[in-house]
Amino acid sequence: MKGLPIVLSATALAVAVFGSTPVGEAAQRLVVPKASVGSAQLKPNAVTGVKVRDGSLTARDFAAGQIPGGQQGPKGDKGEPGARGPAGPKGDPGPNGLAGPAGPQGPAGPSGISAWQYVVSQGSTLAPGEFSRNTANCPSGKKVLGGGAATAGNVQVAWSRIVLSAPNDPGTGWMAAVTSEAPGSASITWFAWAICANVTS
Repeated sequence: MKGLPIVLSATALAVAVFGSTPVGEAAQRLVVPKASVGSAQLKPNAVTGVKVRDGSLTARDFAAGQIPGGQQGPKGDKGEPGARGPAGPKGDPGPNGLAGPAGPQGPAGPSGISAWQYVVSQGSTLAPGEFSRNTANCPSGKKVLGGGAATAGNVQVAWSRIVLSAPNDPGTGWMAAVTSEAPGSASITWFAWAICANVTS
């Protein structure tokens, strides 16, 4: 490529000096008009590396992979944090963890109920139509858990009517009241009963 301008300059000088002489006409035929050479006028492989001016090509003149990569440049400045993205979907539950070691045994708690006991009141004998009330009292320090009234025989159950059955106010006994409905001159014998125990609150 470097010798081409010299050849063209010499040809142009010959045209100017010899004019229309045979030498000038021959020189005119060697002058290439501007923009008259294109792809159609070039033979295959006519343009080689030695005919290309140094520094005249750009990266887009080469196919991908023809230009080797340069050395890695210096690390750039850290960019600003981006905006927070939306929350992702909830993941699947993980597997259960291993069971931990057993802890030390705690101190024994207080006993809730102890020393359960069944107590009865004195019996009362009633003639037909008579009424009486008895209380089955728990021993000192114990609380009543429940109670009721009972007759001395199974037959007398049908002849008695319980009109009261409840714990007393301090909760230390069971009260009961019975009316006799025995026939004729028959009588009934009955008593109050209670369930008592030590209760720790």
